[in-house]
Amino acid sequence: MDLLDRTPRRYLFGPFELDRRAAELRKRGIRVKLPRQALDVLIVLVEHSGEVVTREELRDALWPK
Repeated sequence: MDLLDRTPRRYLFGPFELDRRAAELRKRGIRVKLPRQALDVLIVLVEHSGEVVTREELRDALWPK
C-alpha cells in the first residue's frame, strides 16, 4: 500500500470537491480549471487543513530535489 492509498481520495470544503487522484477541482459539480501547479499547491494545503504550511514545506512537497 503506497501513500496515495492511505490518504483520502476526495476532500469536501464549502461548495468545492477536490479529487486528488483525478487531479480535479469541482464547484457544485462543475469542473474548475486550474493550472497543474496551482492544483498541486491546493492539494498540499487541503491535506494540512488547519495547519500553517511554510513556503519551505510547500517547496519540499512539490519539488523534492
